[in-house]
Amino acid sequence: MSTTSLEVGRRKRGQFVKTADSVERDRQALEMVGRGYSYREISDALGYGGAANAKRSVDKVLVDILTPAGEEARAVLLAQNAAVTREAWLVFDANPPVVTVGGKVATDQNGNPVVDHGLKLAALDRIHRGLAERAKLLGAYPATRVEVEQDSREVHEKIAVLLQSFMEPVRPLELPAGEEKG
Repeated sequence: MSTTSLEVGRRKRGQFVKTADSVERDRQALEMVGRGYSYREISDALGYGGAANAKRSVDKVLVDILTPAGEEARAVLLAQNAAVTREAWLVFDANPPVVTVGGKVATDQNGNPVVDHGLKLAALDRIHRGLAERAKLLGAYPATRVEVEQDSREVHEKIAVLLQSFMEPVRPLELPAGEEKG
């Protein structure tokens, strides 16, 4: 009787295929990570063949778990963004009139309603922010990473100076001559 590629966990070209056993092992590894085990301990207990393999497997499982949740959240945010942007376009296109404090529509000398350009500008601003938010959600703005290089001795020295300043006794406040506490 021959074994299938799923039973052995490898495809013909050596690519790994998830099996029920490997899924269970990954679940156990995630549980062990949650309980504070090292990757070496996880590897030894579950047979990953090394701490690096255990970490790689756990990282992949976390990506597999979190990516769909992240995509679902992104889809919800995009739908909400589209709804708000759509409403903003409705306000912009409606040419809303100026309404007085008394609740009456302001009119020009010909009796035509005066367009509230403040509302139109607010709607345009909302549309612009909505488009920027949408672009961000779709990854149009790549994440930036800033690396700061500083000598660790210098950092430790600055921390020591700060700590020393906190340890100095507090002197009473000295008022200039002629002033009293009040």
